[in-house]
Amino acid sequence: MAIKELYNKNISLQIVSNRIVNAVYVQNYDKALRDFSWLTSQFSQYIKDLSEMAQEIYGSSQDELFLGKVAGIGGFLESVMSAQNVGDYILMADLIDMQLVPFLLGIQEDIRNSCDTCFFQDNWDYNIKLLKKQDEELTVLVETEMEKWLKDEHPIYQIEPTNSGLFTLSGEDAKGRYYFHSNVNPRLEAEAFADRYYTVAEDKYAVLGFGLGYHCLMLAAKDEGVRVNIYESSLDVIMQAMLANELTWLWNSDRIRLIYDKDYTKLSKELAKGDSAFVIHYPSMRHVKNEAVKEKLNQFFIRDSGIKNTRLLMDSNFKENIKHYTGFVDELEKKFKGKRAVIVAAGPSLDKNVKMLLEKPDDVIIVAVETVFRKLLGLGIKVDYVIVSDATSRICGHMAGLWNSQIPMLYLSTAYRAFARDYSGDCYMILQKDYDRSEEMASQLKVNTYNTGGSVATVALDVCIQLGCKSIAFIGLDLAYTDNLAHAEGTARRVANDIEDAKKVDGYAYYYSEDGKYKVKKTTVPTSNLFDMYRGWMEKRITKEDVNTLVYDASEGGSIVKGMEIIPLKNWLAGRV
Repeated sequence: MAIKELYNKNISLQIVSNRIVNAVYVQNYDKALRDFSWLTSQFSQYIKDLSEMAQEIYGSSQDELFLGKVAGIGGFLESVMSAQNVGDYILMADLIDMQLVPFLLGIQEDIRNSCDTCFFQDNWDYNIKLLKKQDEELTVLVETEMEKWLKDEHPIYQIEPTNSGLFTLSGEDAKGRYYFHSNVNPRLEAEAFADRYYTVAEDKYAVLGFGLGYHCLMLAAKDEGVRVNIYESSLDVIMQAMLANELTWLWNSDRIRLIYDKDYTKLSKELAKGDSAFVIHYPSMRHVKNEAVKEKLNQFFIRDSGIKNTRLLMDSNFKENIKHYTGFVDELEKKFKGKRAVIVAAGPSLDKNVKMLLEKPDDVIIVAVETVFRKLLGLGIKVDYVIVSDATSRICGHMAGLWNSQIPMLYLSTAYRAFARDYSGDCYMILQKDYDRSEEMASQLKVNTYNTGGSVATVALDVCIQLGCKSIAFIGLDLAYTDNLAHAEGTARRVANDIEDAKKVDGYAYYYSEDGKYKVKKTTVPTSNLFDMYRGWMEKRITKEDVNTLVYDASEGGSIVKGMEIIPLKNWLAGRV
C-alpha cells in the first residue's frame, strides 16, 4: 500500500467514526450500526496495512513506539463490539470518540511528520485533467494563475494541514490572516454547515464561495435530488482547492457546478430568477474586493442568519399567537386612512422632542414601538397603538406592569407569544410577507400581508403605508449612535459600547437660527450593520409605486434616510409642511 492510500484511509476512518458518534447522539441507531459495520470491516485491514508501513513511517529504531500505539488500541474492537452486542450504543459511541479517534489522529500526525503528505502535484494533475474536459476556458485561467503563484514570494492564500489529515485554507486581508475552514476537522465543520442550510423545501442552491469545497460537497450530499451551483470570484482560491484535494465529487457530478464569477454578474442573474436558495460561505466574503457588493452580502447574511436563528421560535410563537387575536390589523384601516401618524422609536434623539406629543392634534395617531411604550405613558402622552415584533422574550420586560393597559396592540404573527396571550387590551395581528405560515393564513382568510424589514420600526412604517395614512413622521429614528448613545433615556440600554470601529454614515443635526428658522447641519454618525440595513430597507420601501404617503424624519439627529424630508416635529404637528 502506498503512503497516500494509507493517509486517505485514515481520513475515511475518522469521518465514519465521527458520523457514528453523531448518529448515536440523535438516536439514529440504524445509521450508526450500518456505519459501525463498515468501520469494523475496515479496521483490521487498516492495522495490517499500518504495520506493513511502520518502518517507512517510524523508521527501524521506532518499532517500540509503533507497537506501543497499536497495543494501546488492541482491545478497542473487543470493547466496542461488546457494547454494541448488548445494545449500549452510548458506550459504543464514547469508546469510538475517546479511543479510536485520538488513535487515528495520532497516526495521521506521525505519517505527516515522516514524509511529504501534501500530494499537491498528484492532486493538481488529476484535477486539471478533468477540468479540461469540462471547461477549457477556466483551465487556461487557472493554469495561468498557477504560473503567477509559483513566482509569488508572499501568496495571499496558503494551504495548511489539520489534525484530521484534511487541509484548510488561510487568506489574508487588511485585518490579518483568516481561515476558510476548521483547523481541527474541516469535514465535521462542513457537515454542520450543510445541516444548517439544507432544507427539503429547496431543490437548487447558489453558494457564494468555494474555499476548498468541503461545505459544497456536504450540502450536495444531503440530498441526491438537489443542484448546487458554486460561485467563486478568485482564481487563486480555485487553484488552491485543486492542489489540496482530488475533487472527484465535483468533476464527476452532473448536479454540482463550479462557476468562476469574477464580478458576481453570473450569480446576480441566477438569483434574479428566484428559483435558487442563496447560501453565503462567510469566510469567502472577506476576499470580495467590491466594497458595495460586500456590504450587500453582509446585510443579506445578517438577515438570513436572524431568520434561521429564530425559525423554531417563530413557528412556536405563531402557533400560540393565532389563538389570541382580536382581529387583523387590516380592520383598522378606517382608523388610519387619511390620518397623520407619528411613529415613535427609541433612538437617543427622542429625548429632545418627545414631550411635544403632549399637545398633538386630534388628527394625529401615535404608534409607539414597545421599547418606548412605558416612557410615553409615564410622560402622560396619549398613545393610540403599541406595536411589537420581536420573537424573543428579551423585550418582554418593557411590558412589566402594563399588561392591563387598554391601548390596542399591533403584533406581528411571530412576535413573542406572551404579548398577545397576556395582554388585556385588544390585539390586532399583522400577517407578514415571506413567512410561509402567515402567508398561507392570509391566503385562506383573504387578508393582507405586510413587509417587515427586520425591525419593529420598519414593520410600523409598512403598516401605516398600507392602511392609508396621508403623512408619517418618525421621531427617535436615529438608526445611529447619536452622541455615542444607543437609546433614549428610560427605554433600553442607554450607552453604546465599543463604537470606536463602528461604520460611519451620513447623518444630520439641526438647530434654529436667530430668526427662528431651523437649519440642518450635515455630519457623519457611527452606526451598526443592522441599523444601516433598516435604513436601506426604509429608503427602498418609501420609493415604491404603491406609496402615496408623505414620510418625514422629525427626529432631531441621526442618520439620513434618503426620501424622508427632515422637519422639526413642531412644524409637522402644526401642519406646516
